[in-house]
Amino acid sequence: MTSSRFPLVAEGVDVRYRGSVDRRLRDFSAFIQNGEILSVVGESGAGKSTLVRAITGFVPIAAGALHVAGSPVGGSAKSQLRLRRKMGLILQSPRASLDPCQTALEAVAEPLIHLAGEDPEKARDAARTLLVMLGVTGYRQLRRPAQLSGGECQRVSAARALIHKPALILADEPTSSLDPLVGRNLAYQLKRIVQKDNLSMVYVTHNLKEPVMLGSQLAVLLRGLRMEWISKFQSWGQVEHPYSRYLGHSANRVVQPLNLPTDGCPFAPLCPHAREICRIEVPGETEISPGHTIRCFIHTDRLLPR
Repeated sequence: MTSSRFPLVAEGVDVRYRGSVDRRLRDFSAFIQNGEILSVVGESGAGKSTLVRAITGFVPIAAGALHVAGSPVGGSAKSQLRLRRKMGLILQSPRASLDPCQTALEAVAEPLIHLAGEDPEKARDAARTLLVMLGVTGYRQLRRPAQLSGGECQRVSAARALIHKPALILADEPTSSLDPLVGRNLAYQLKRIVQKDNLSMVYVTHNLKEPVMLGSQLAVLLRGLRMEWISKFQSWGQVEHPYSRYLGHSANRVVQPLNLPTDGCPFAPLCPHAREICRIEVPGETEISPGHTIRCFIHTDRLLPR
């Protein structure tokens, strides 16, 4: 695969935190084209945020390869600084990412001035337009973070990540702290801007309704493993893996962390189809239809009746 053709290419990526024997991300692969969104779901501790940190270069990868807009993740501090200019990051806690002394307008215009070298007045005009698109209008644009609601701060954070039109947007549970209606509106606006400007986005979420609304690729993670991937996700009725179905049935509540084994398939203790092999061996990925893979022995001849 030619990495320069895609805003994101991940091939067999492993991440292991220092002092830990467990791999927080195992053999993860994905690619996103311009205008595409990859939704990443799974219970707490599944490796979703670790994936975002690996793409930004904040944690090193132990194996595999990561490329953003054709450039490898890793290397010198100078090359990583250049690489991060190709990304826009939206975090769960927007206030932590905003300068308390800057107004919303100043915060959004700043990346365009310093990363893209735009004229300050033109940068402020572009910031005003984008903030209006995201619902921060009028006098609110002149307020500082302490004077804004949580939802308004998150919109400002999103505008700041989008303003310089990065090759790749990384949204790490951007709606988790928001009212459901506010969160749904923000997710919709992000989708609209990605499509309009032909950007790409990795969208990490606990809200299982959002991938349906985004109409994105879907990656389902469990203990760092990609259990299922669907290239054109439209509903939870498409999923085939028992763990994905468990998540789909949990769509109206937050999925709690599971007490999972370290050997074999991590979902084996709760899986109604588990066999002995599932408890001792991690299944490989199987393509069950074009653009749809799962990591499950059910779809190999090793569990089919003979």
